[in-house]
Amino acid sequence: MTNEPTPETDAKLASDPHPPSDWPEYARALEIQRNAARAERDALRADSRELKALLLLLANAVHDENWKEIGSLVPRMAAVFATPAQ
Repeated sequence: MTNEPTPETDAKLASDPHPPSDWPEYARALEIQRNAARAERDALRADSRELKALLLLLANAVHDENWKEIGSLVPRMAAVFATPAQ
């Protein structure tokens, strides 16, 4: 068991003080997993937005043959790919 808050489960449990014996722990585990999945989704969306912006800058730099700009964008892109979604 974790100390992570589970407000939805706790609210339901408060309205039904005698649920089936395994329901509260199962519901809490599902709520925690759902919250973790949502956080990972949000991190991936942020990475996606950053990569889209960088790709647009990179495409313009390649079109203009701006090698200095290309050189500055490559490490930024590598950093986004290297950072695991949290």
